[in-house]
Formats: sequence, C-alpha cells, structure tokens
Amino acid sequence: MSQDTKPAPFNVGDHIRYVAAKRLALPVGQGNESELVLVPGMEGVILISTGALSDEGAAAPNPWHCRVQFQNGFQLDVTPENRADFEVTHGVGSPNV
Repeated sequence: MSQDTKPAPFNVGDHIRYVAAKRLALPVGQGNESELVLVPGMEGVILISTGALSDEGAAAPNPWHCRVQFQNGFQLDVTPENRADFEVTHGVGSPNV
C-alpha cells in the first residue's frame, strides 16, 4: 500500500481560516477556564508544521500534521483527514504578511 508522504500544506506562520460548516468546542475542564469555541470564518496562525512524518518505507496513519492557534486560545491539529476544513488567508513570505 502506497503512503501519502506529501509535505504539510501549511507552513509555520501561515494565517489560515476555518471554513468548515460545523462549530467545534473544547469544554471547561480540559485545561480551559471556559469553553473554547471554533466557528466558521475564524482565523488562526500555524504554530507547528511537521512535514512528512513517515520514515522511508514506514507506514504512518498521518504522514504530516500542523497545529493552528486561534485568537481565543483554541488550538487544533490539522491532519490529512480535516485539511479541507481550512484555507490559507496569507502565507509566510507572501506580500500580504
């Protein structure tokens, strides 16, 4: 079985927007003083971008992942499974940064 080892679609410092139609919430008690909510249209910045995680020939369920930080403190991992929920608003090195 072939493994998708393309690099991560986002770089550290990229500004991205959550474009999924669903609202996500992290409840109180998971290190949060109050519920943290992510709603469609909310923007954040990529903190971590791992690139390809799998070693040569090794199987990896998630060959890359990124972590995004939103202004309200919500952090979320972006993986191949939820990548379609995000779009770049402007990237590192872009004239808009």
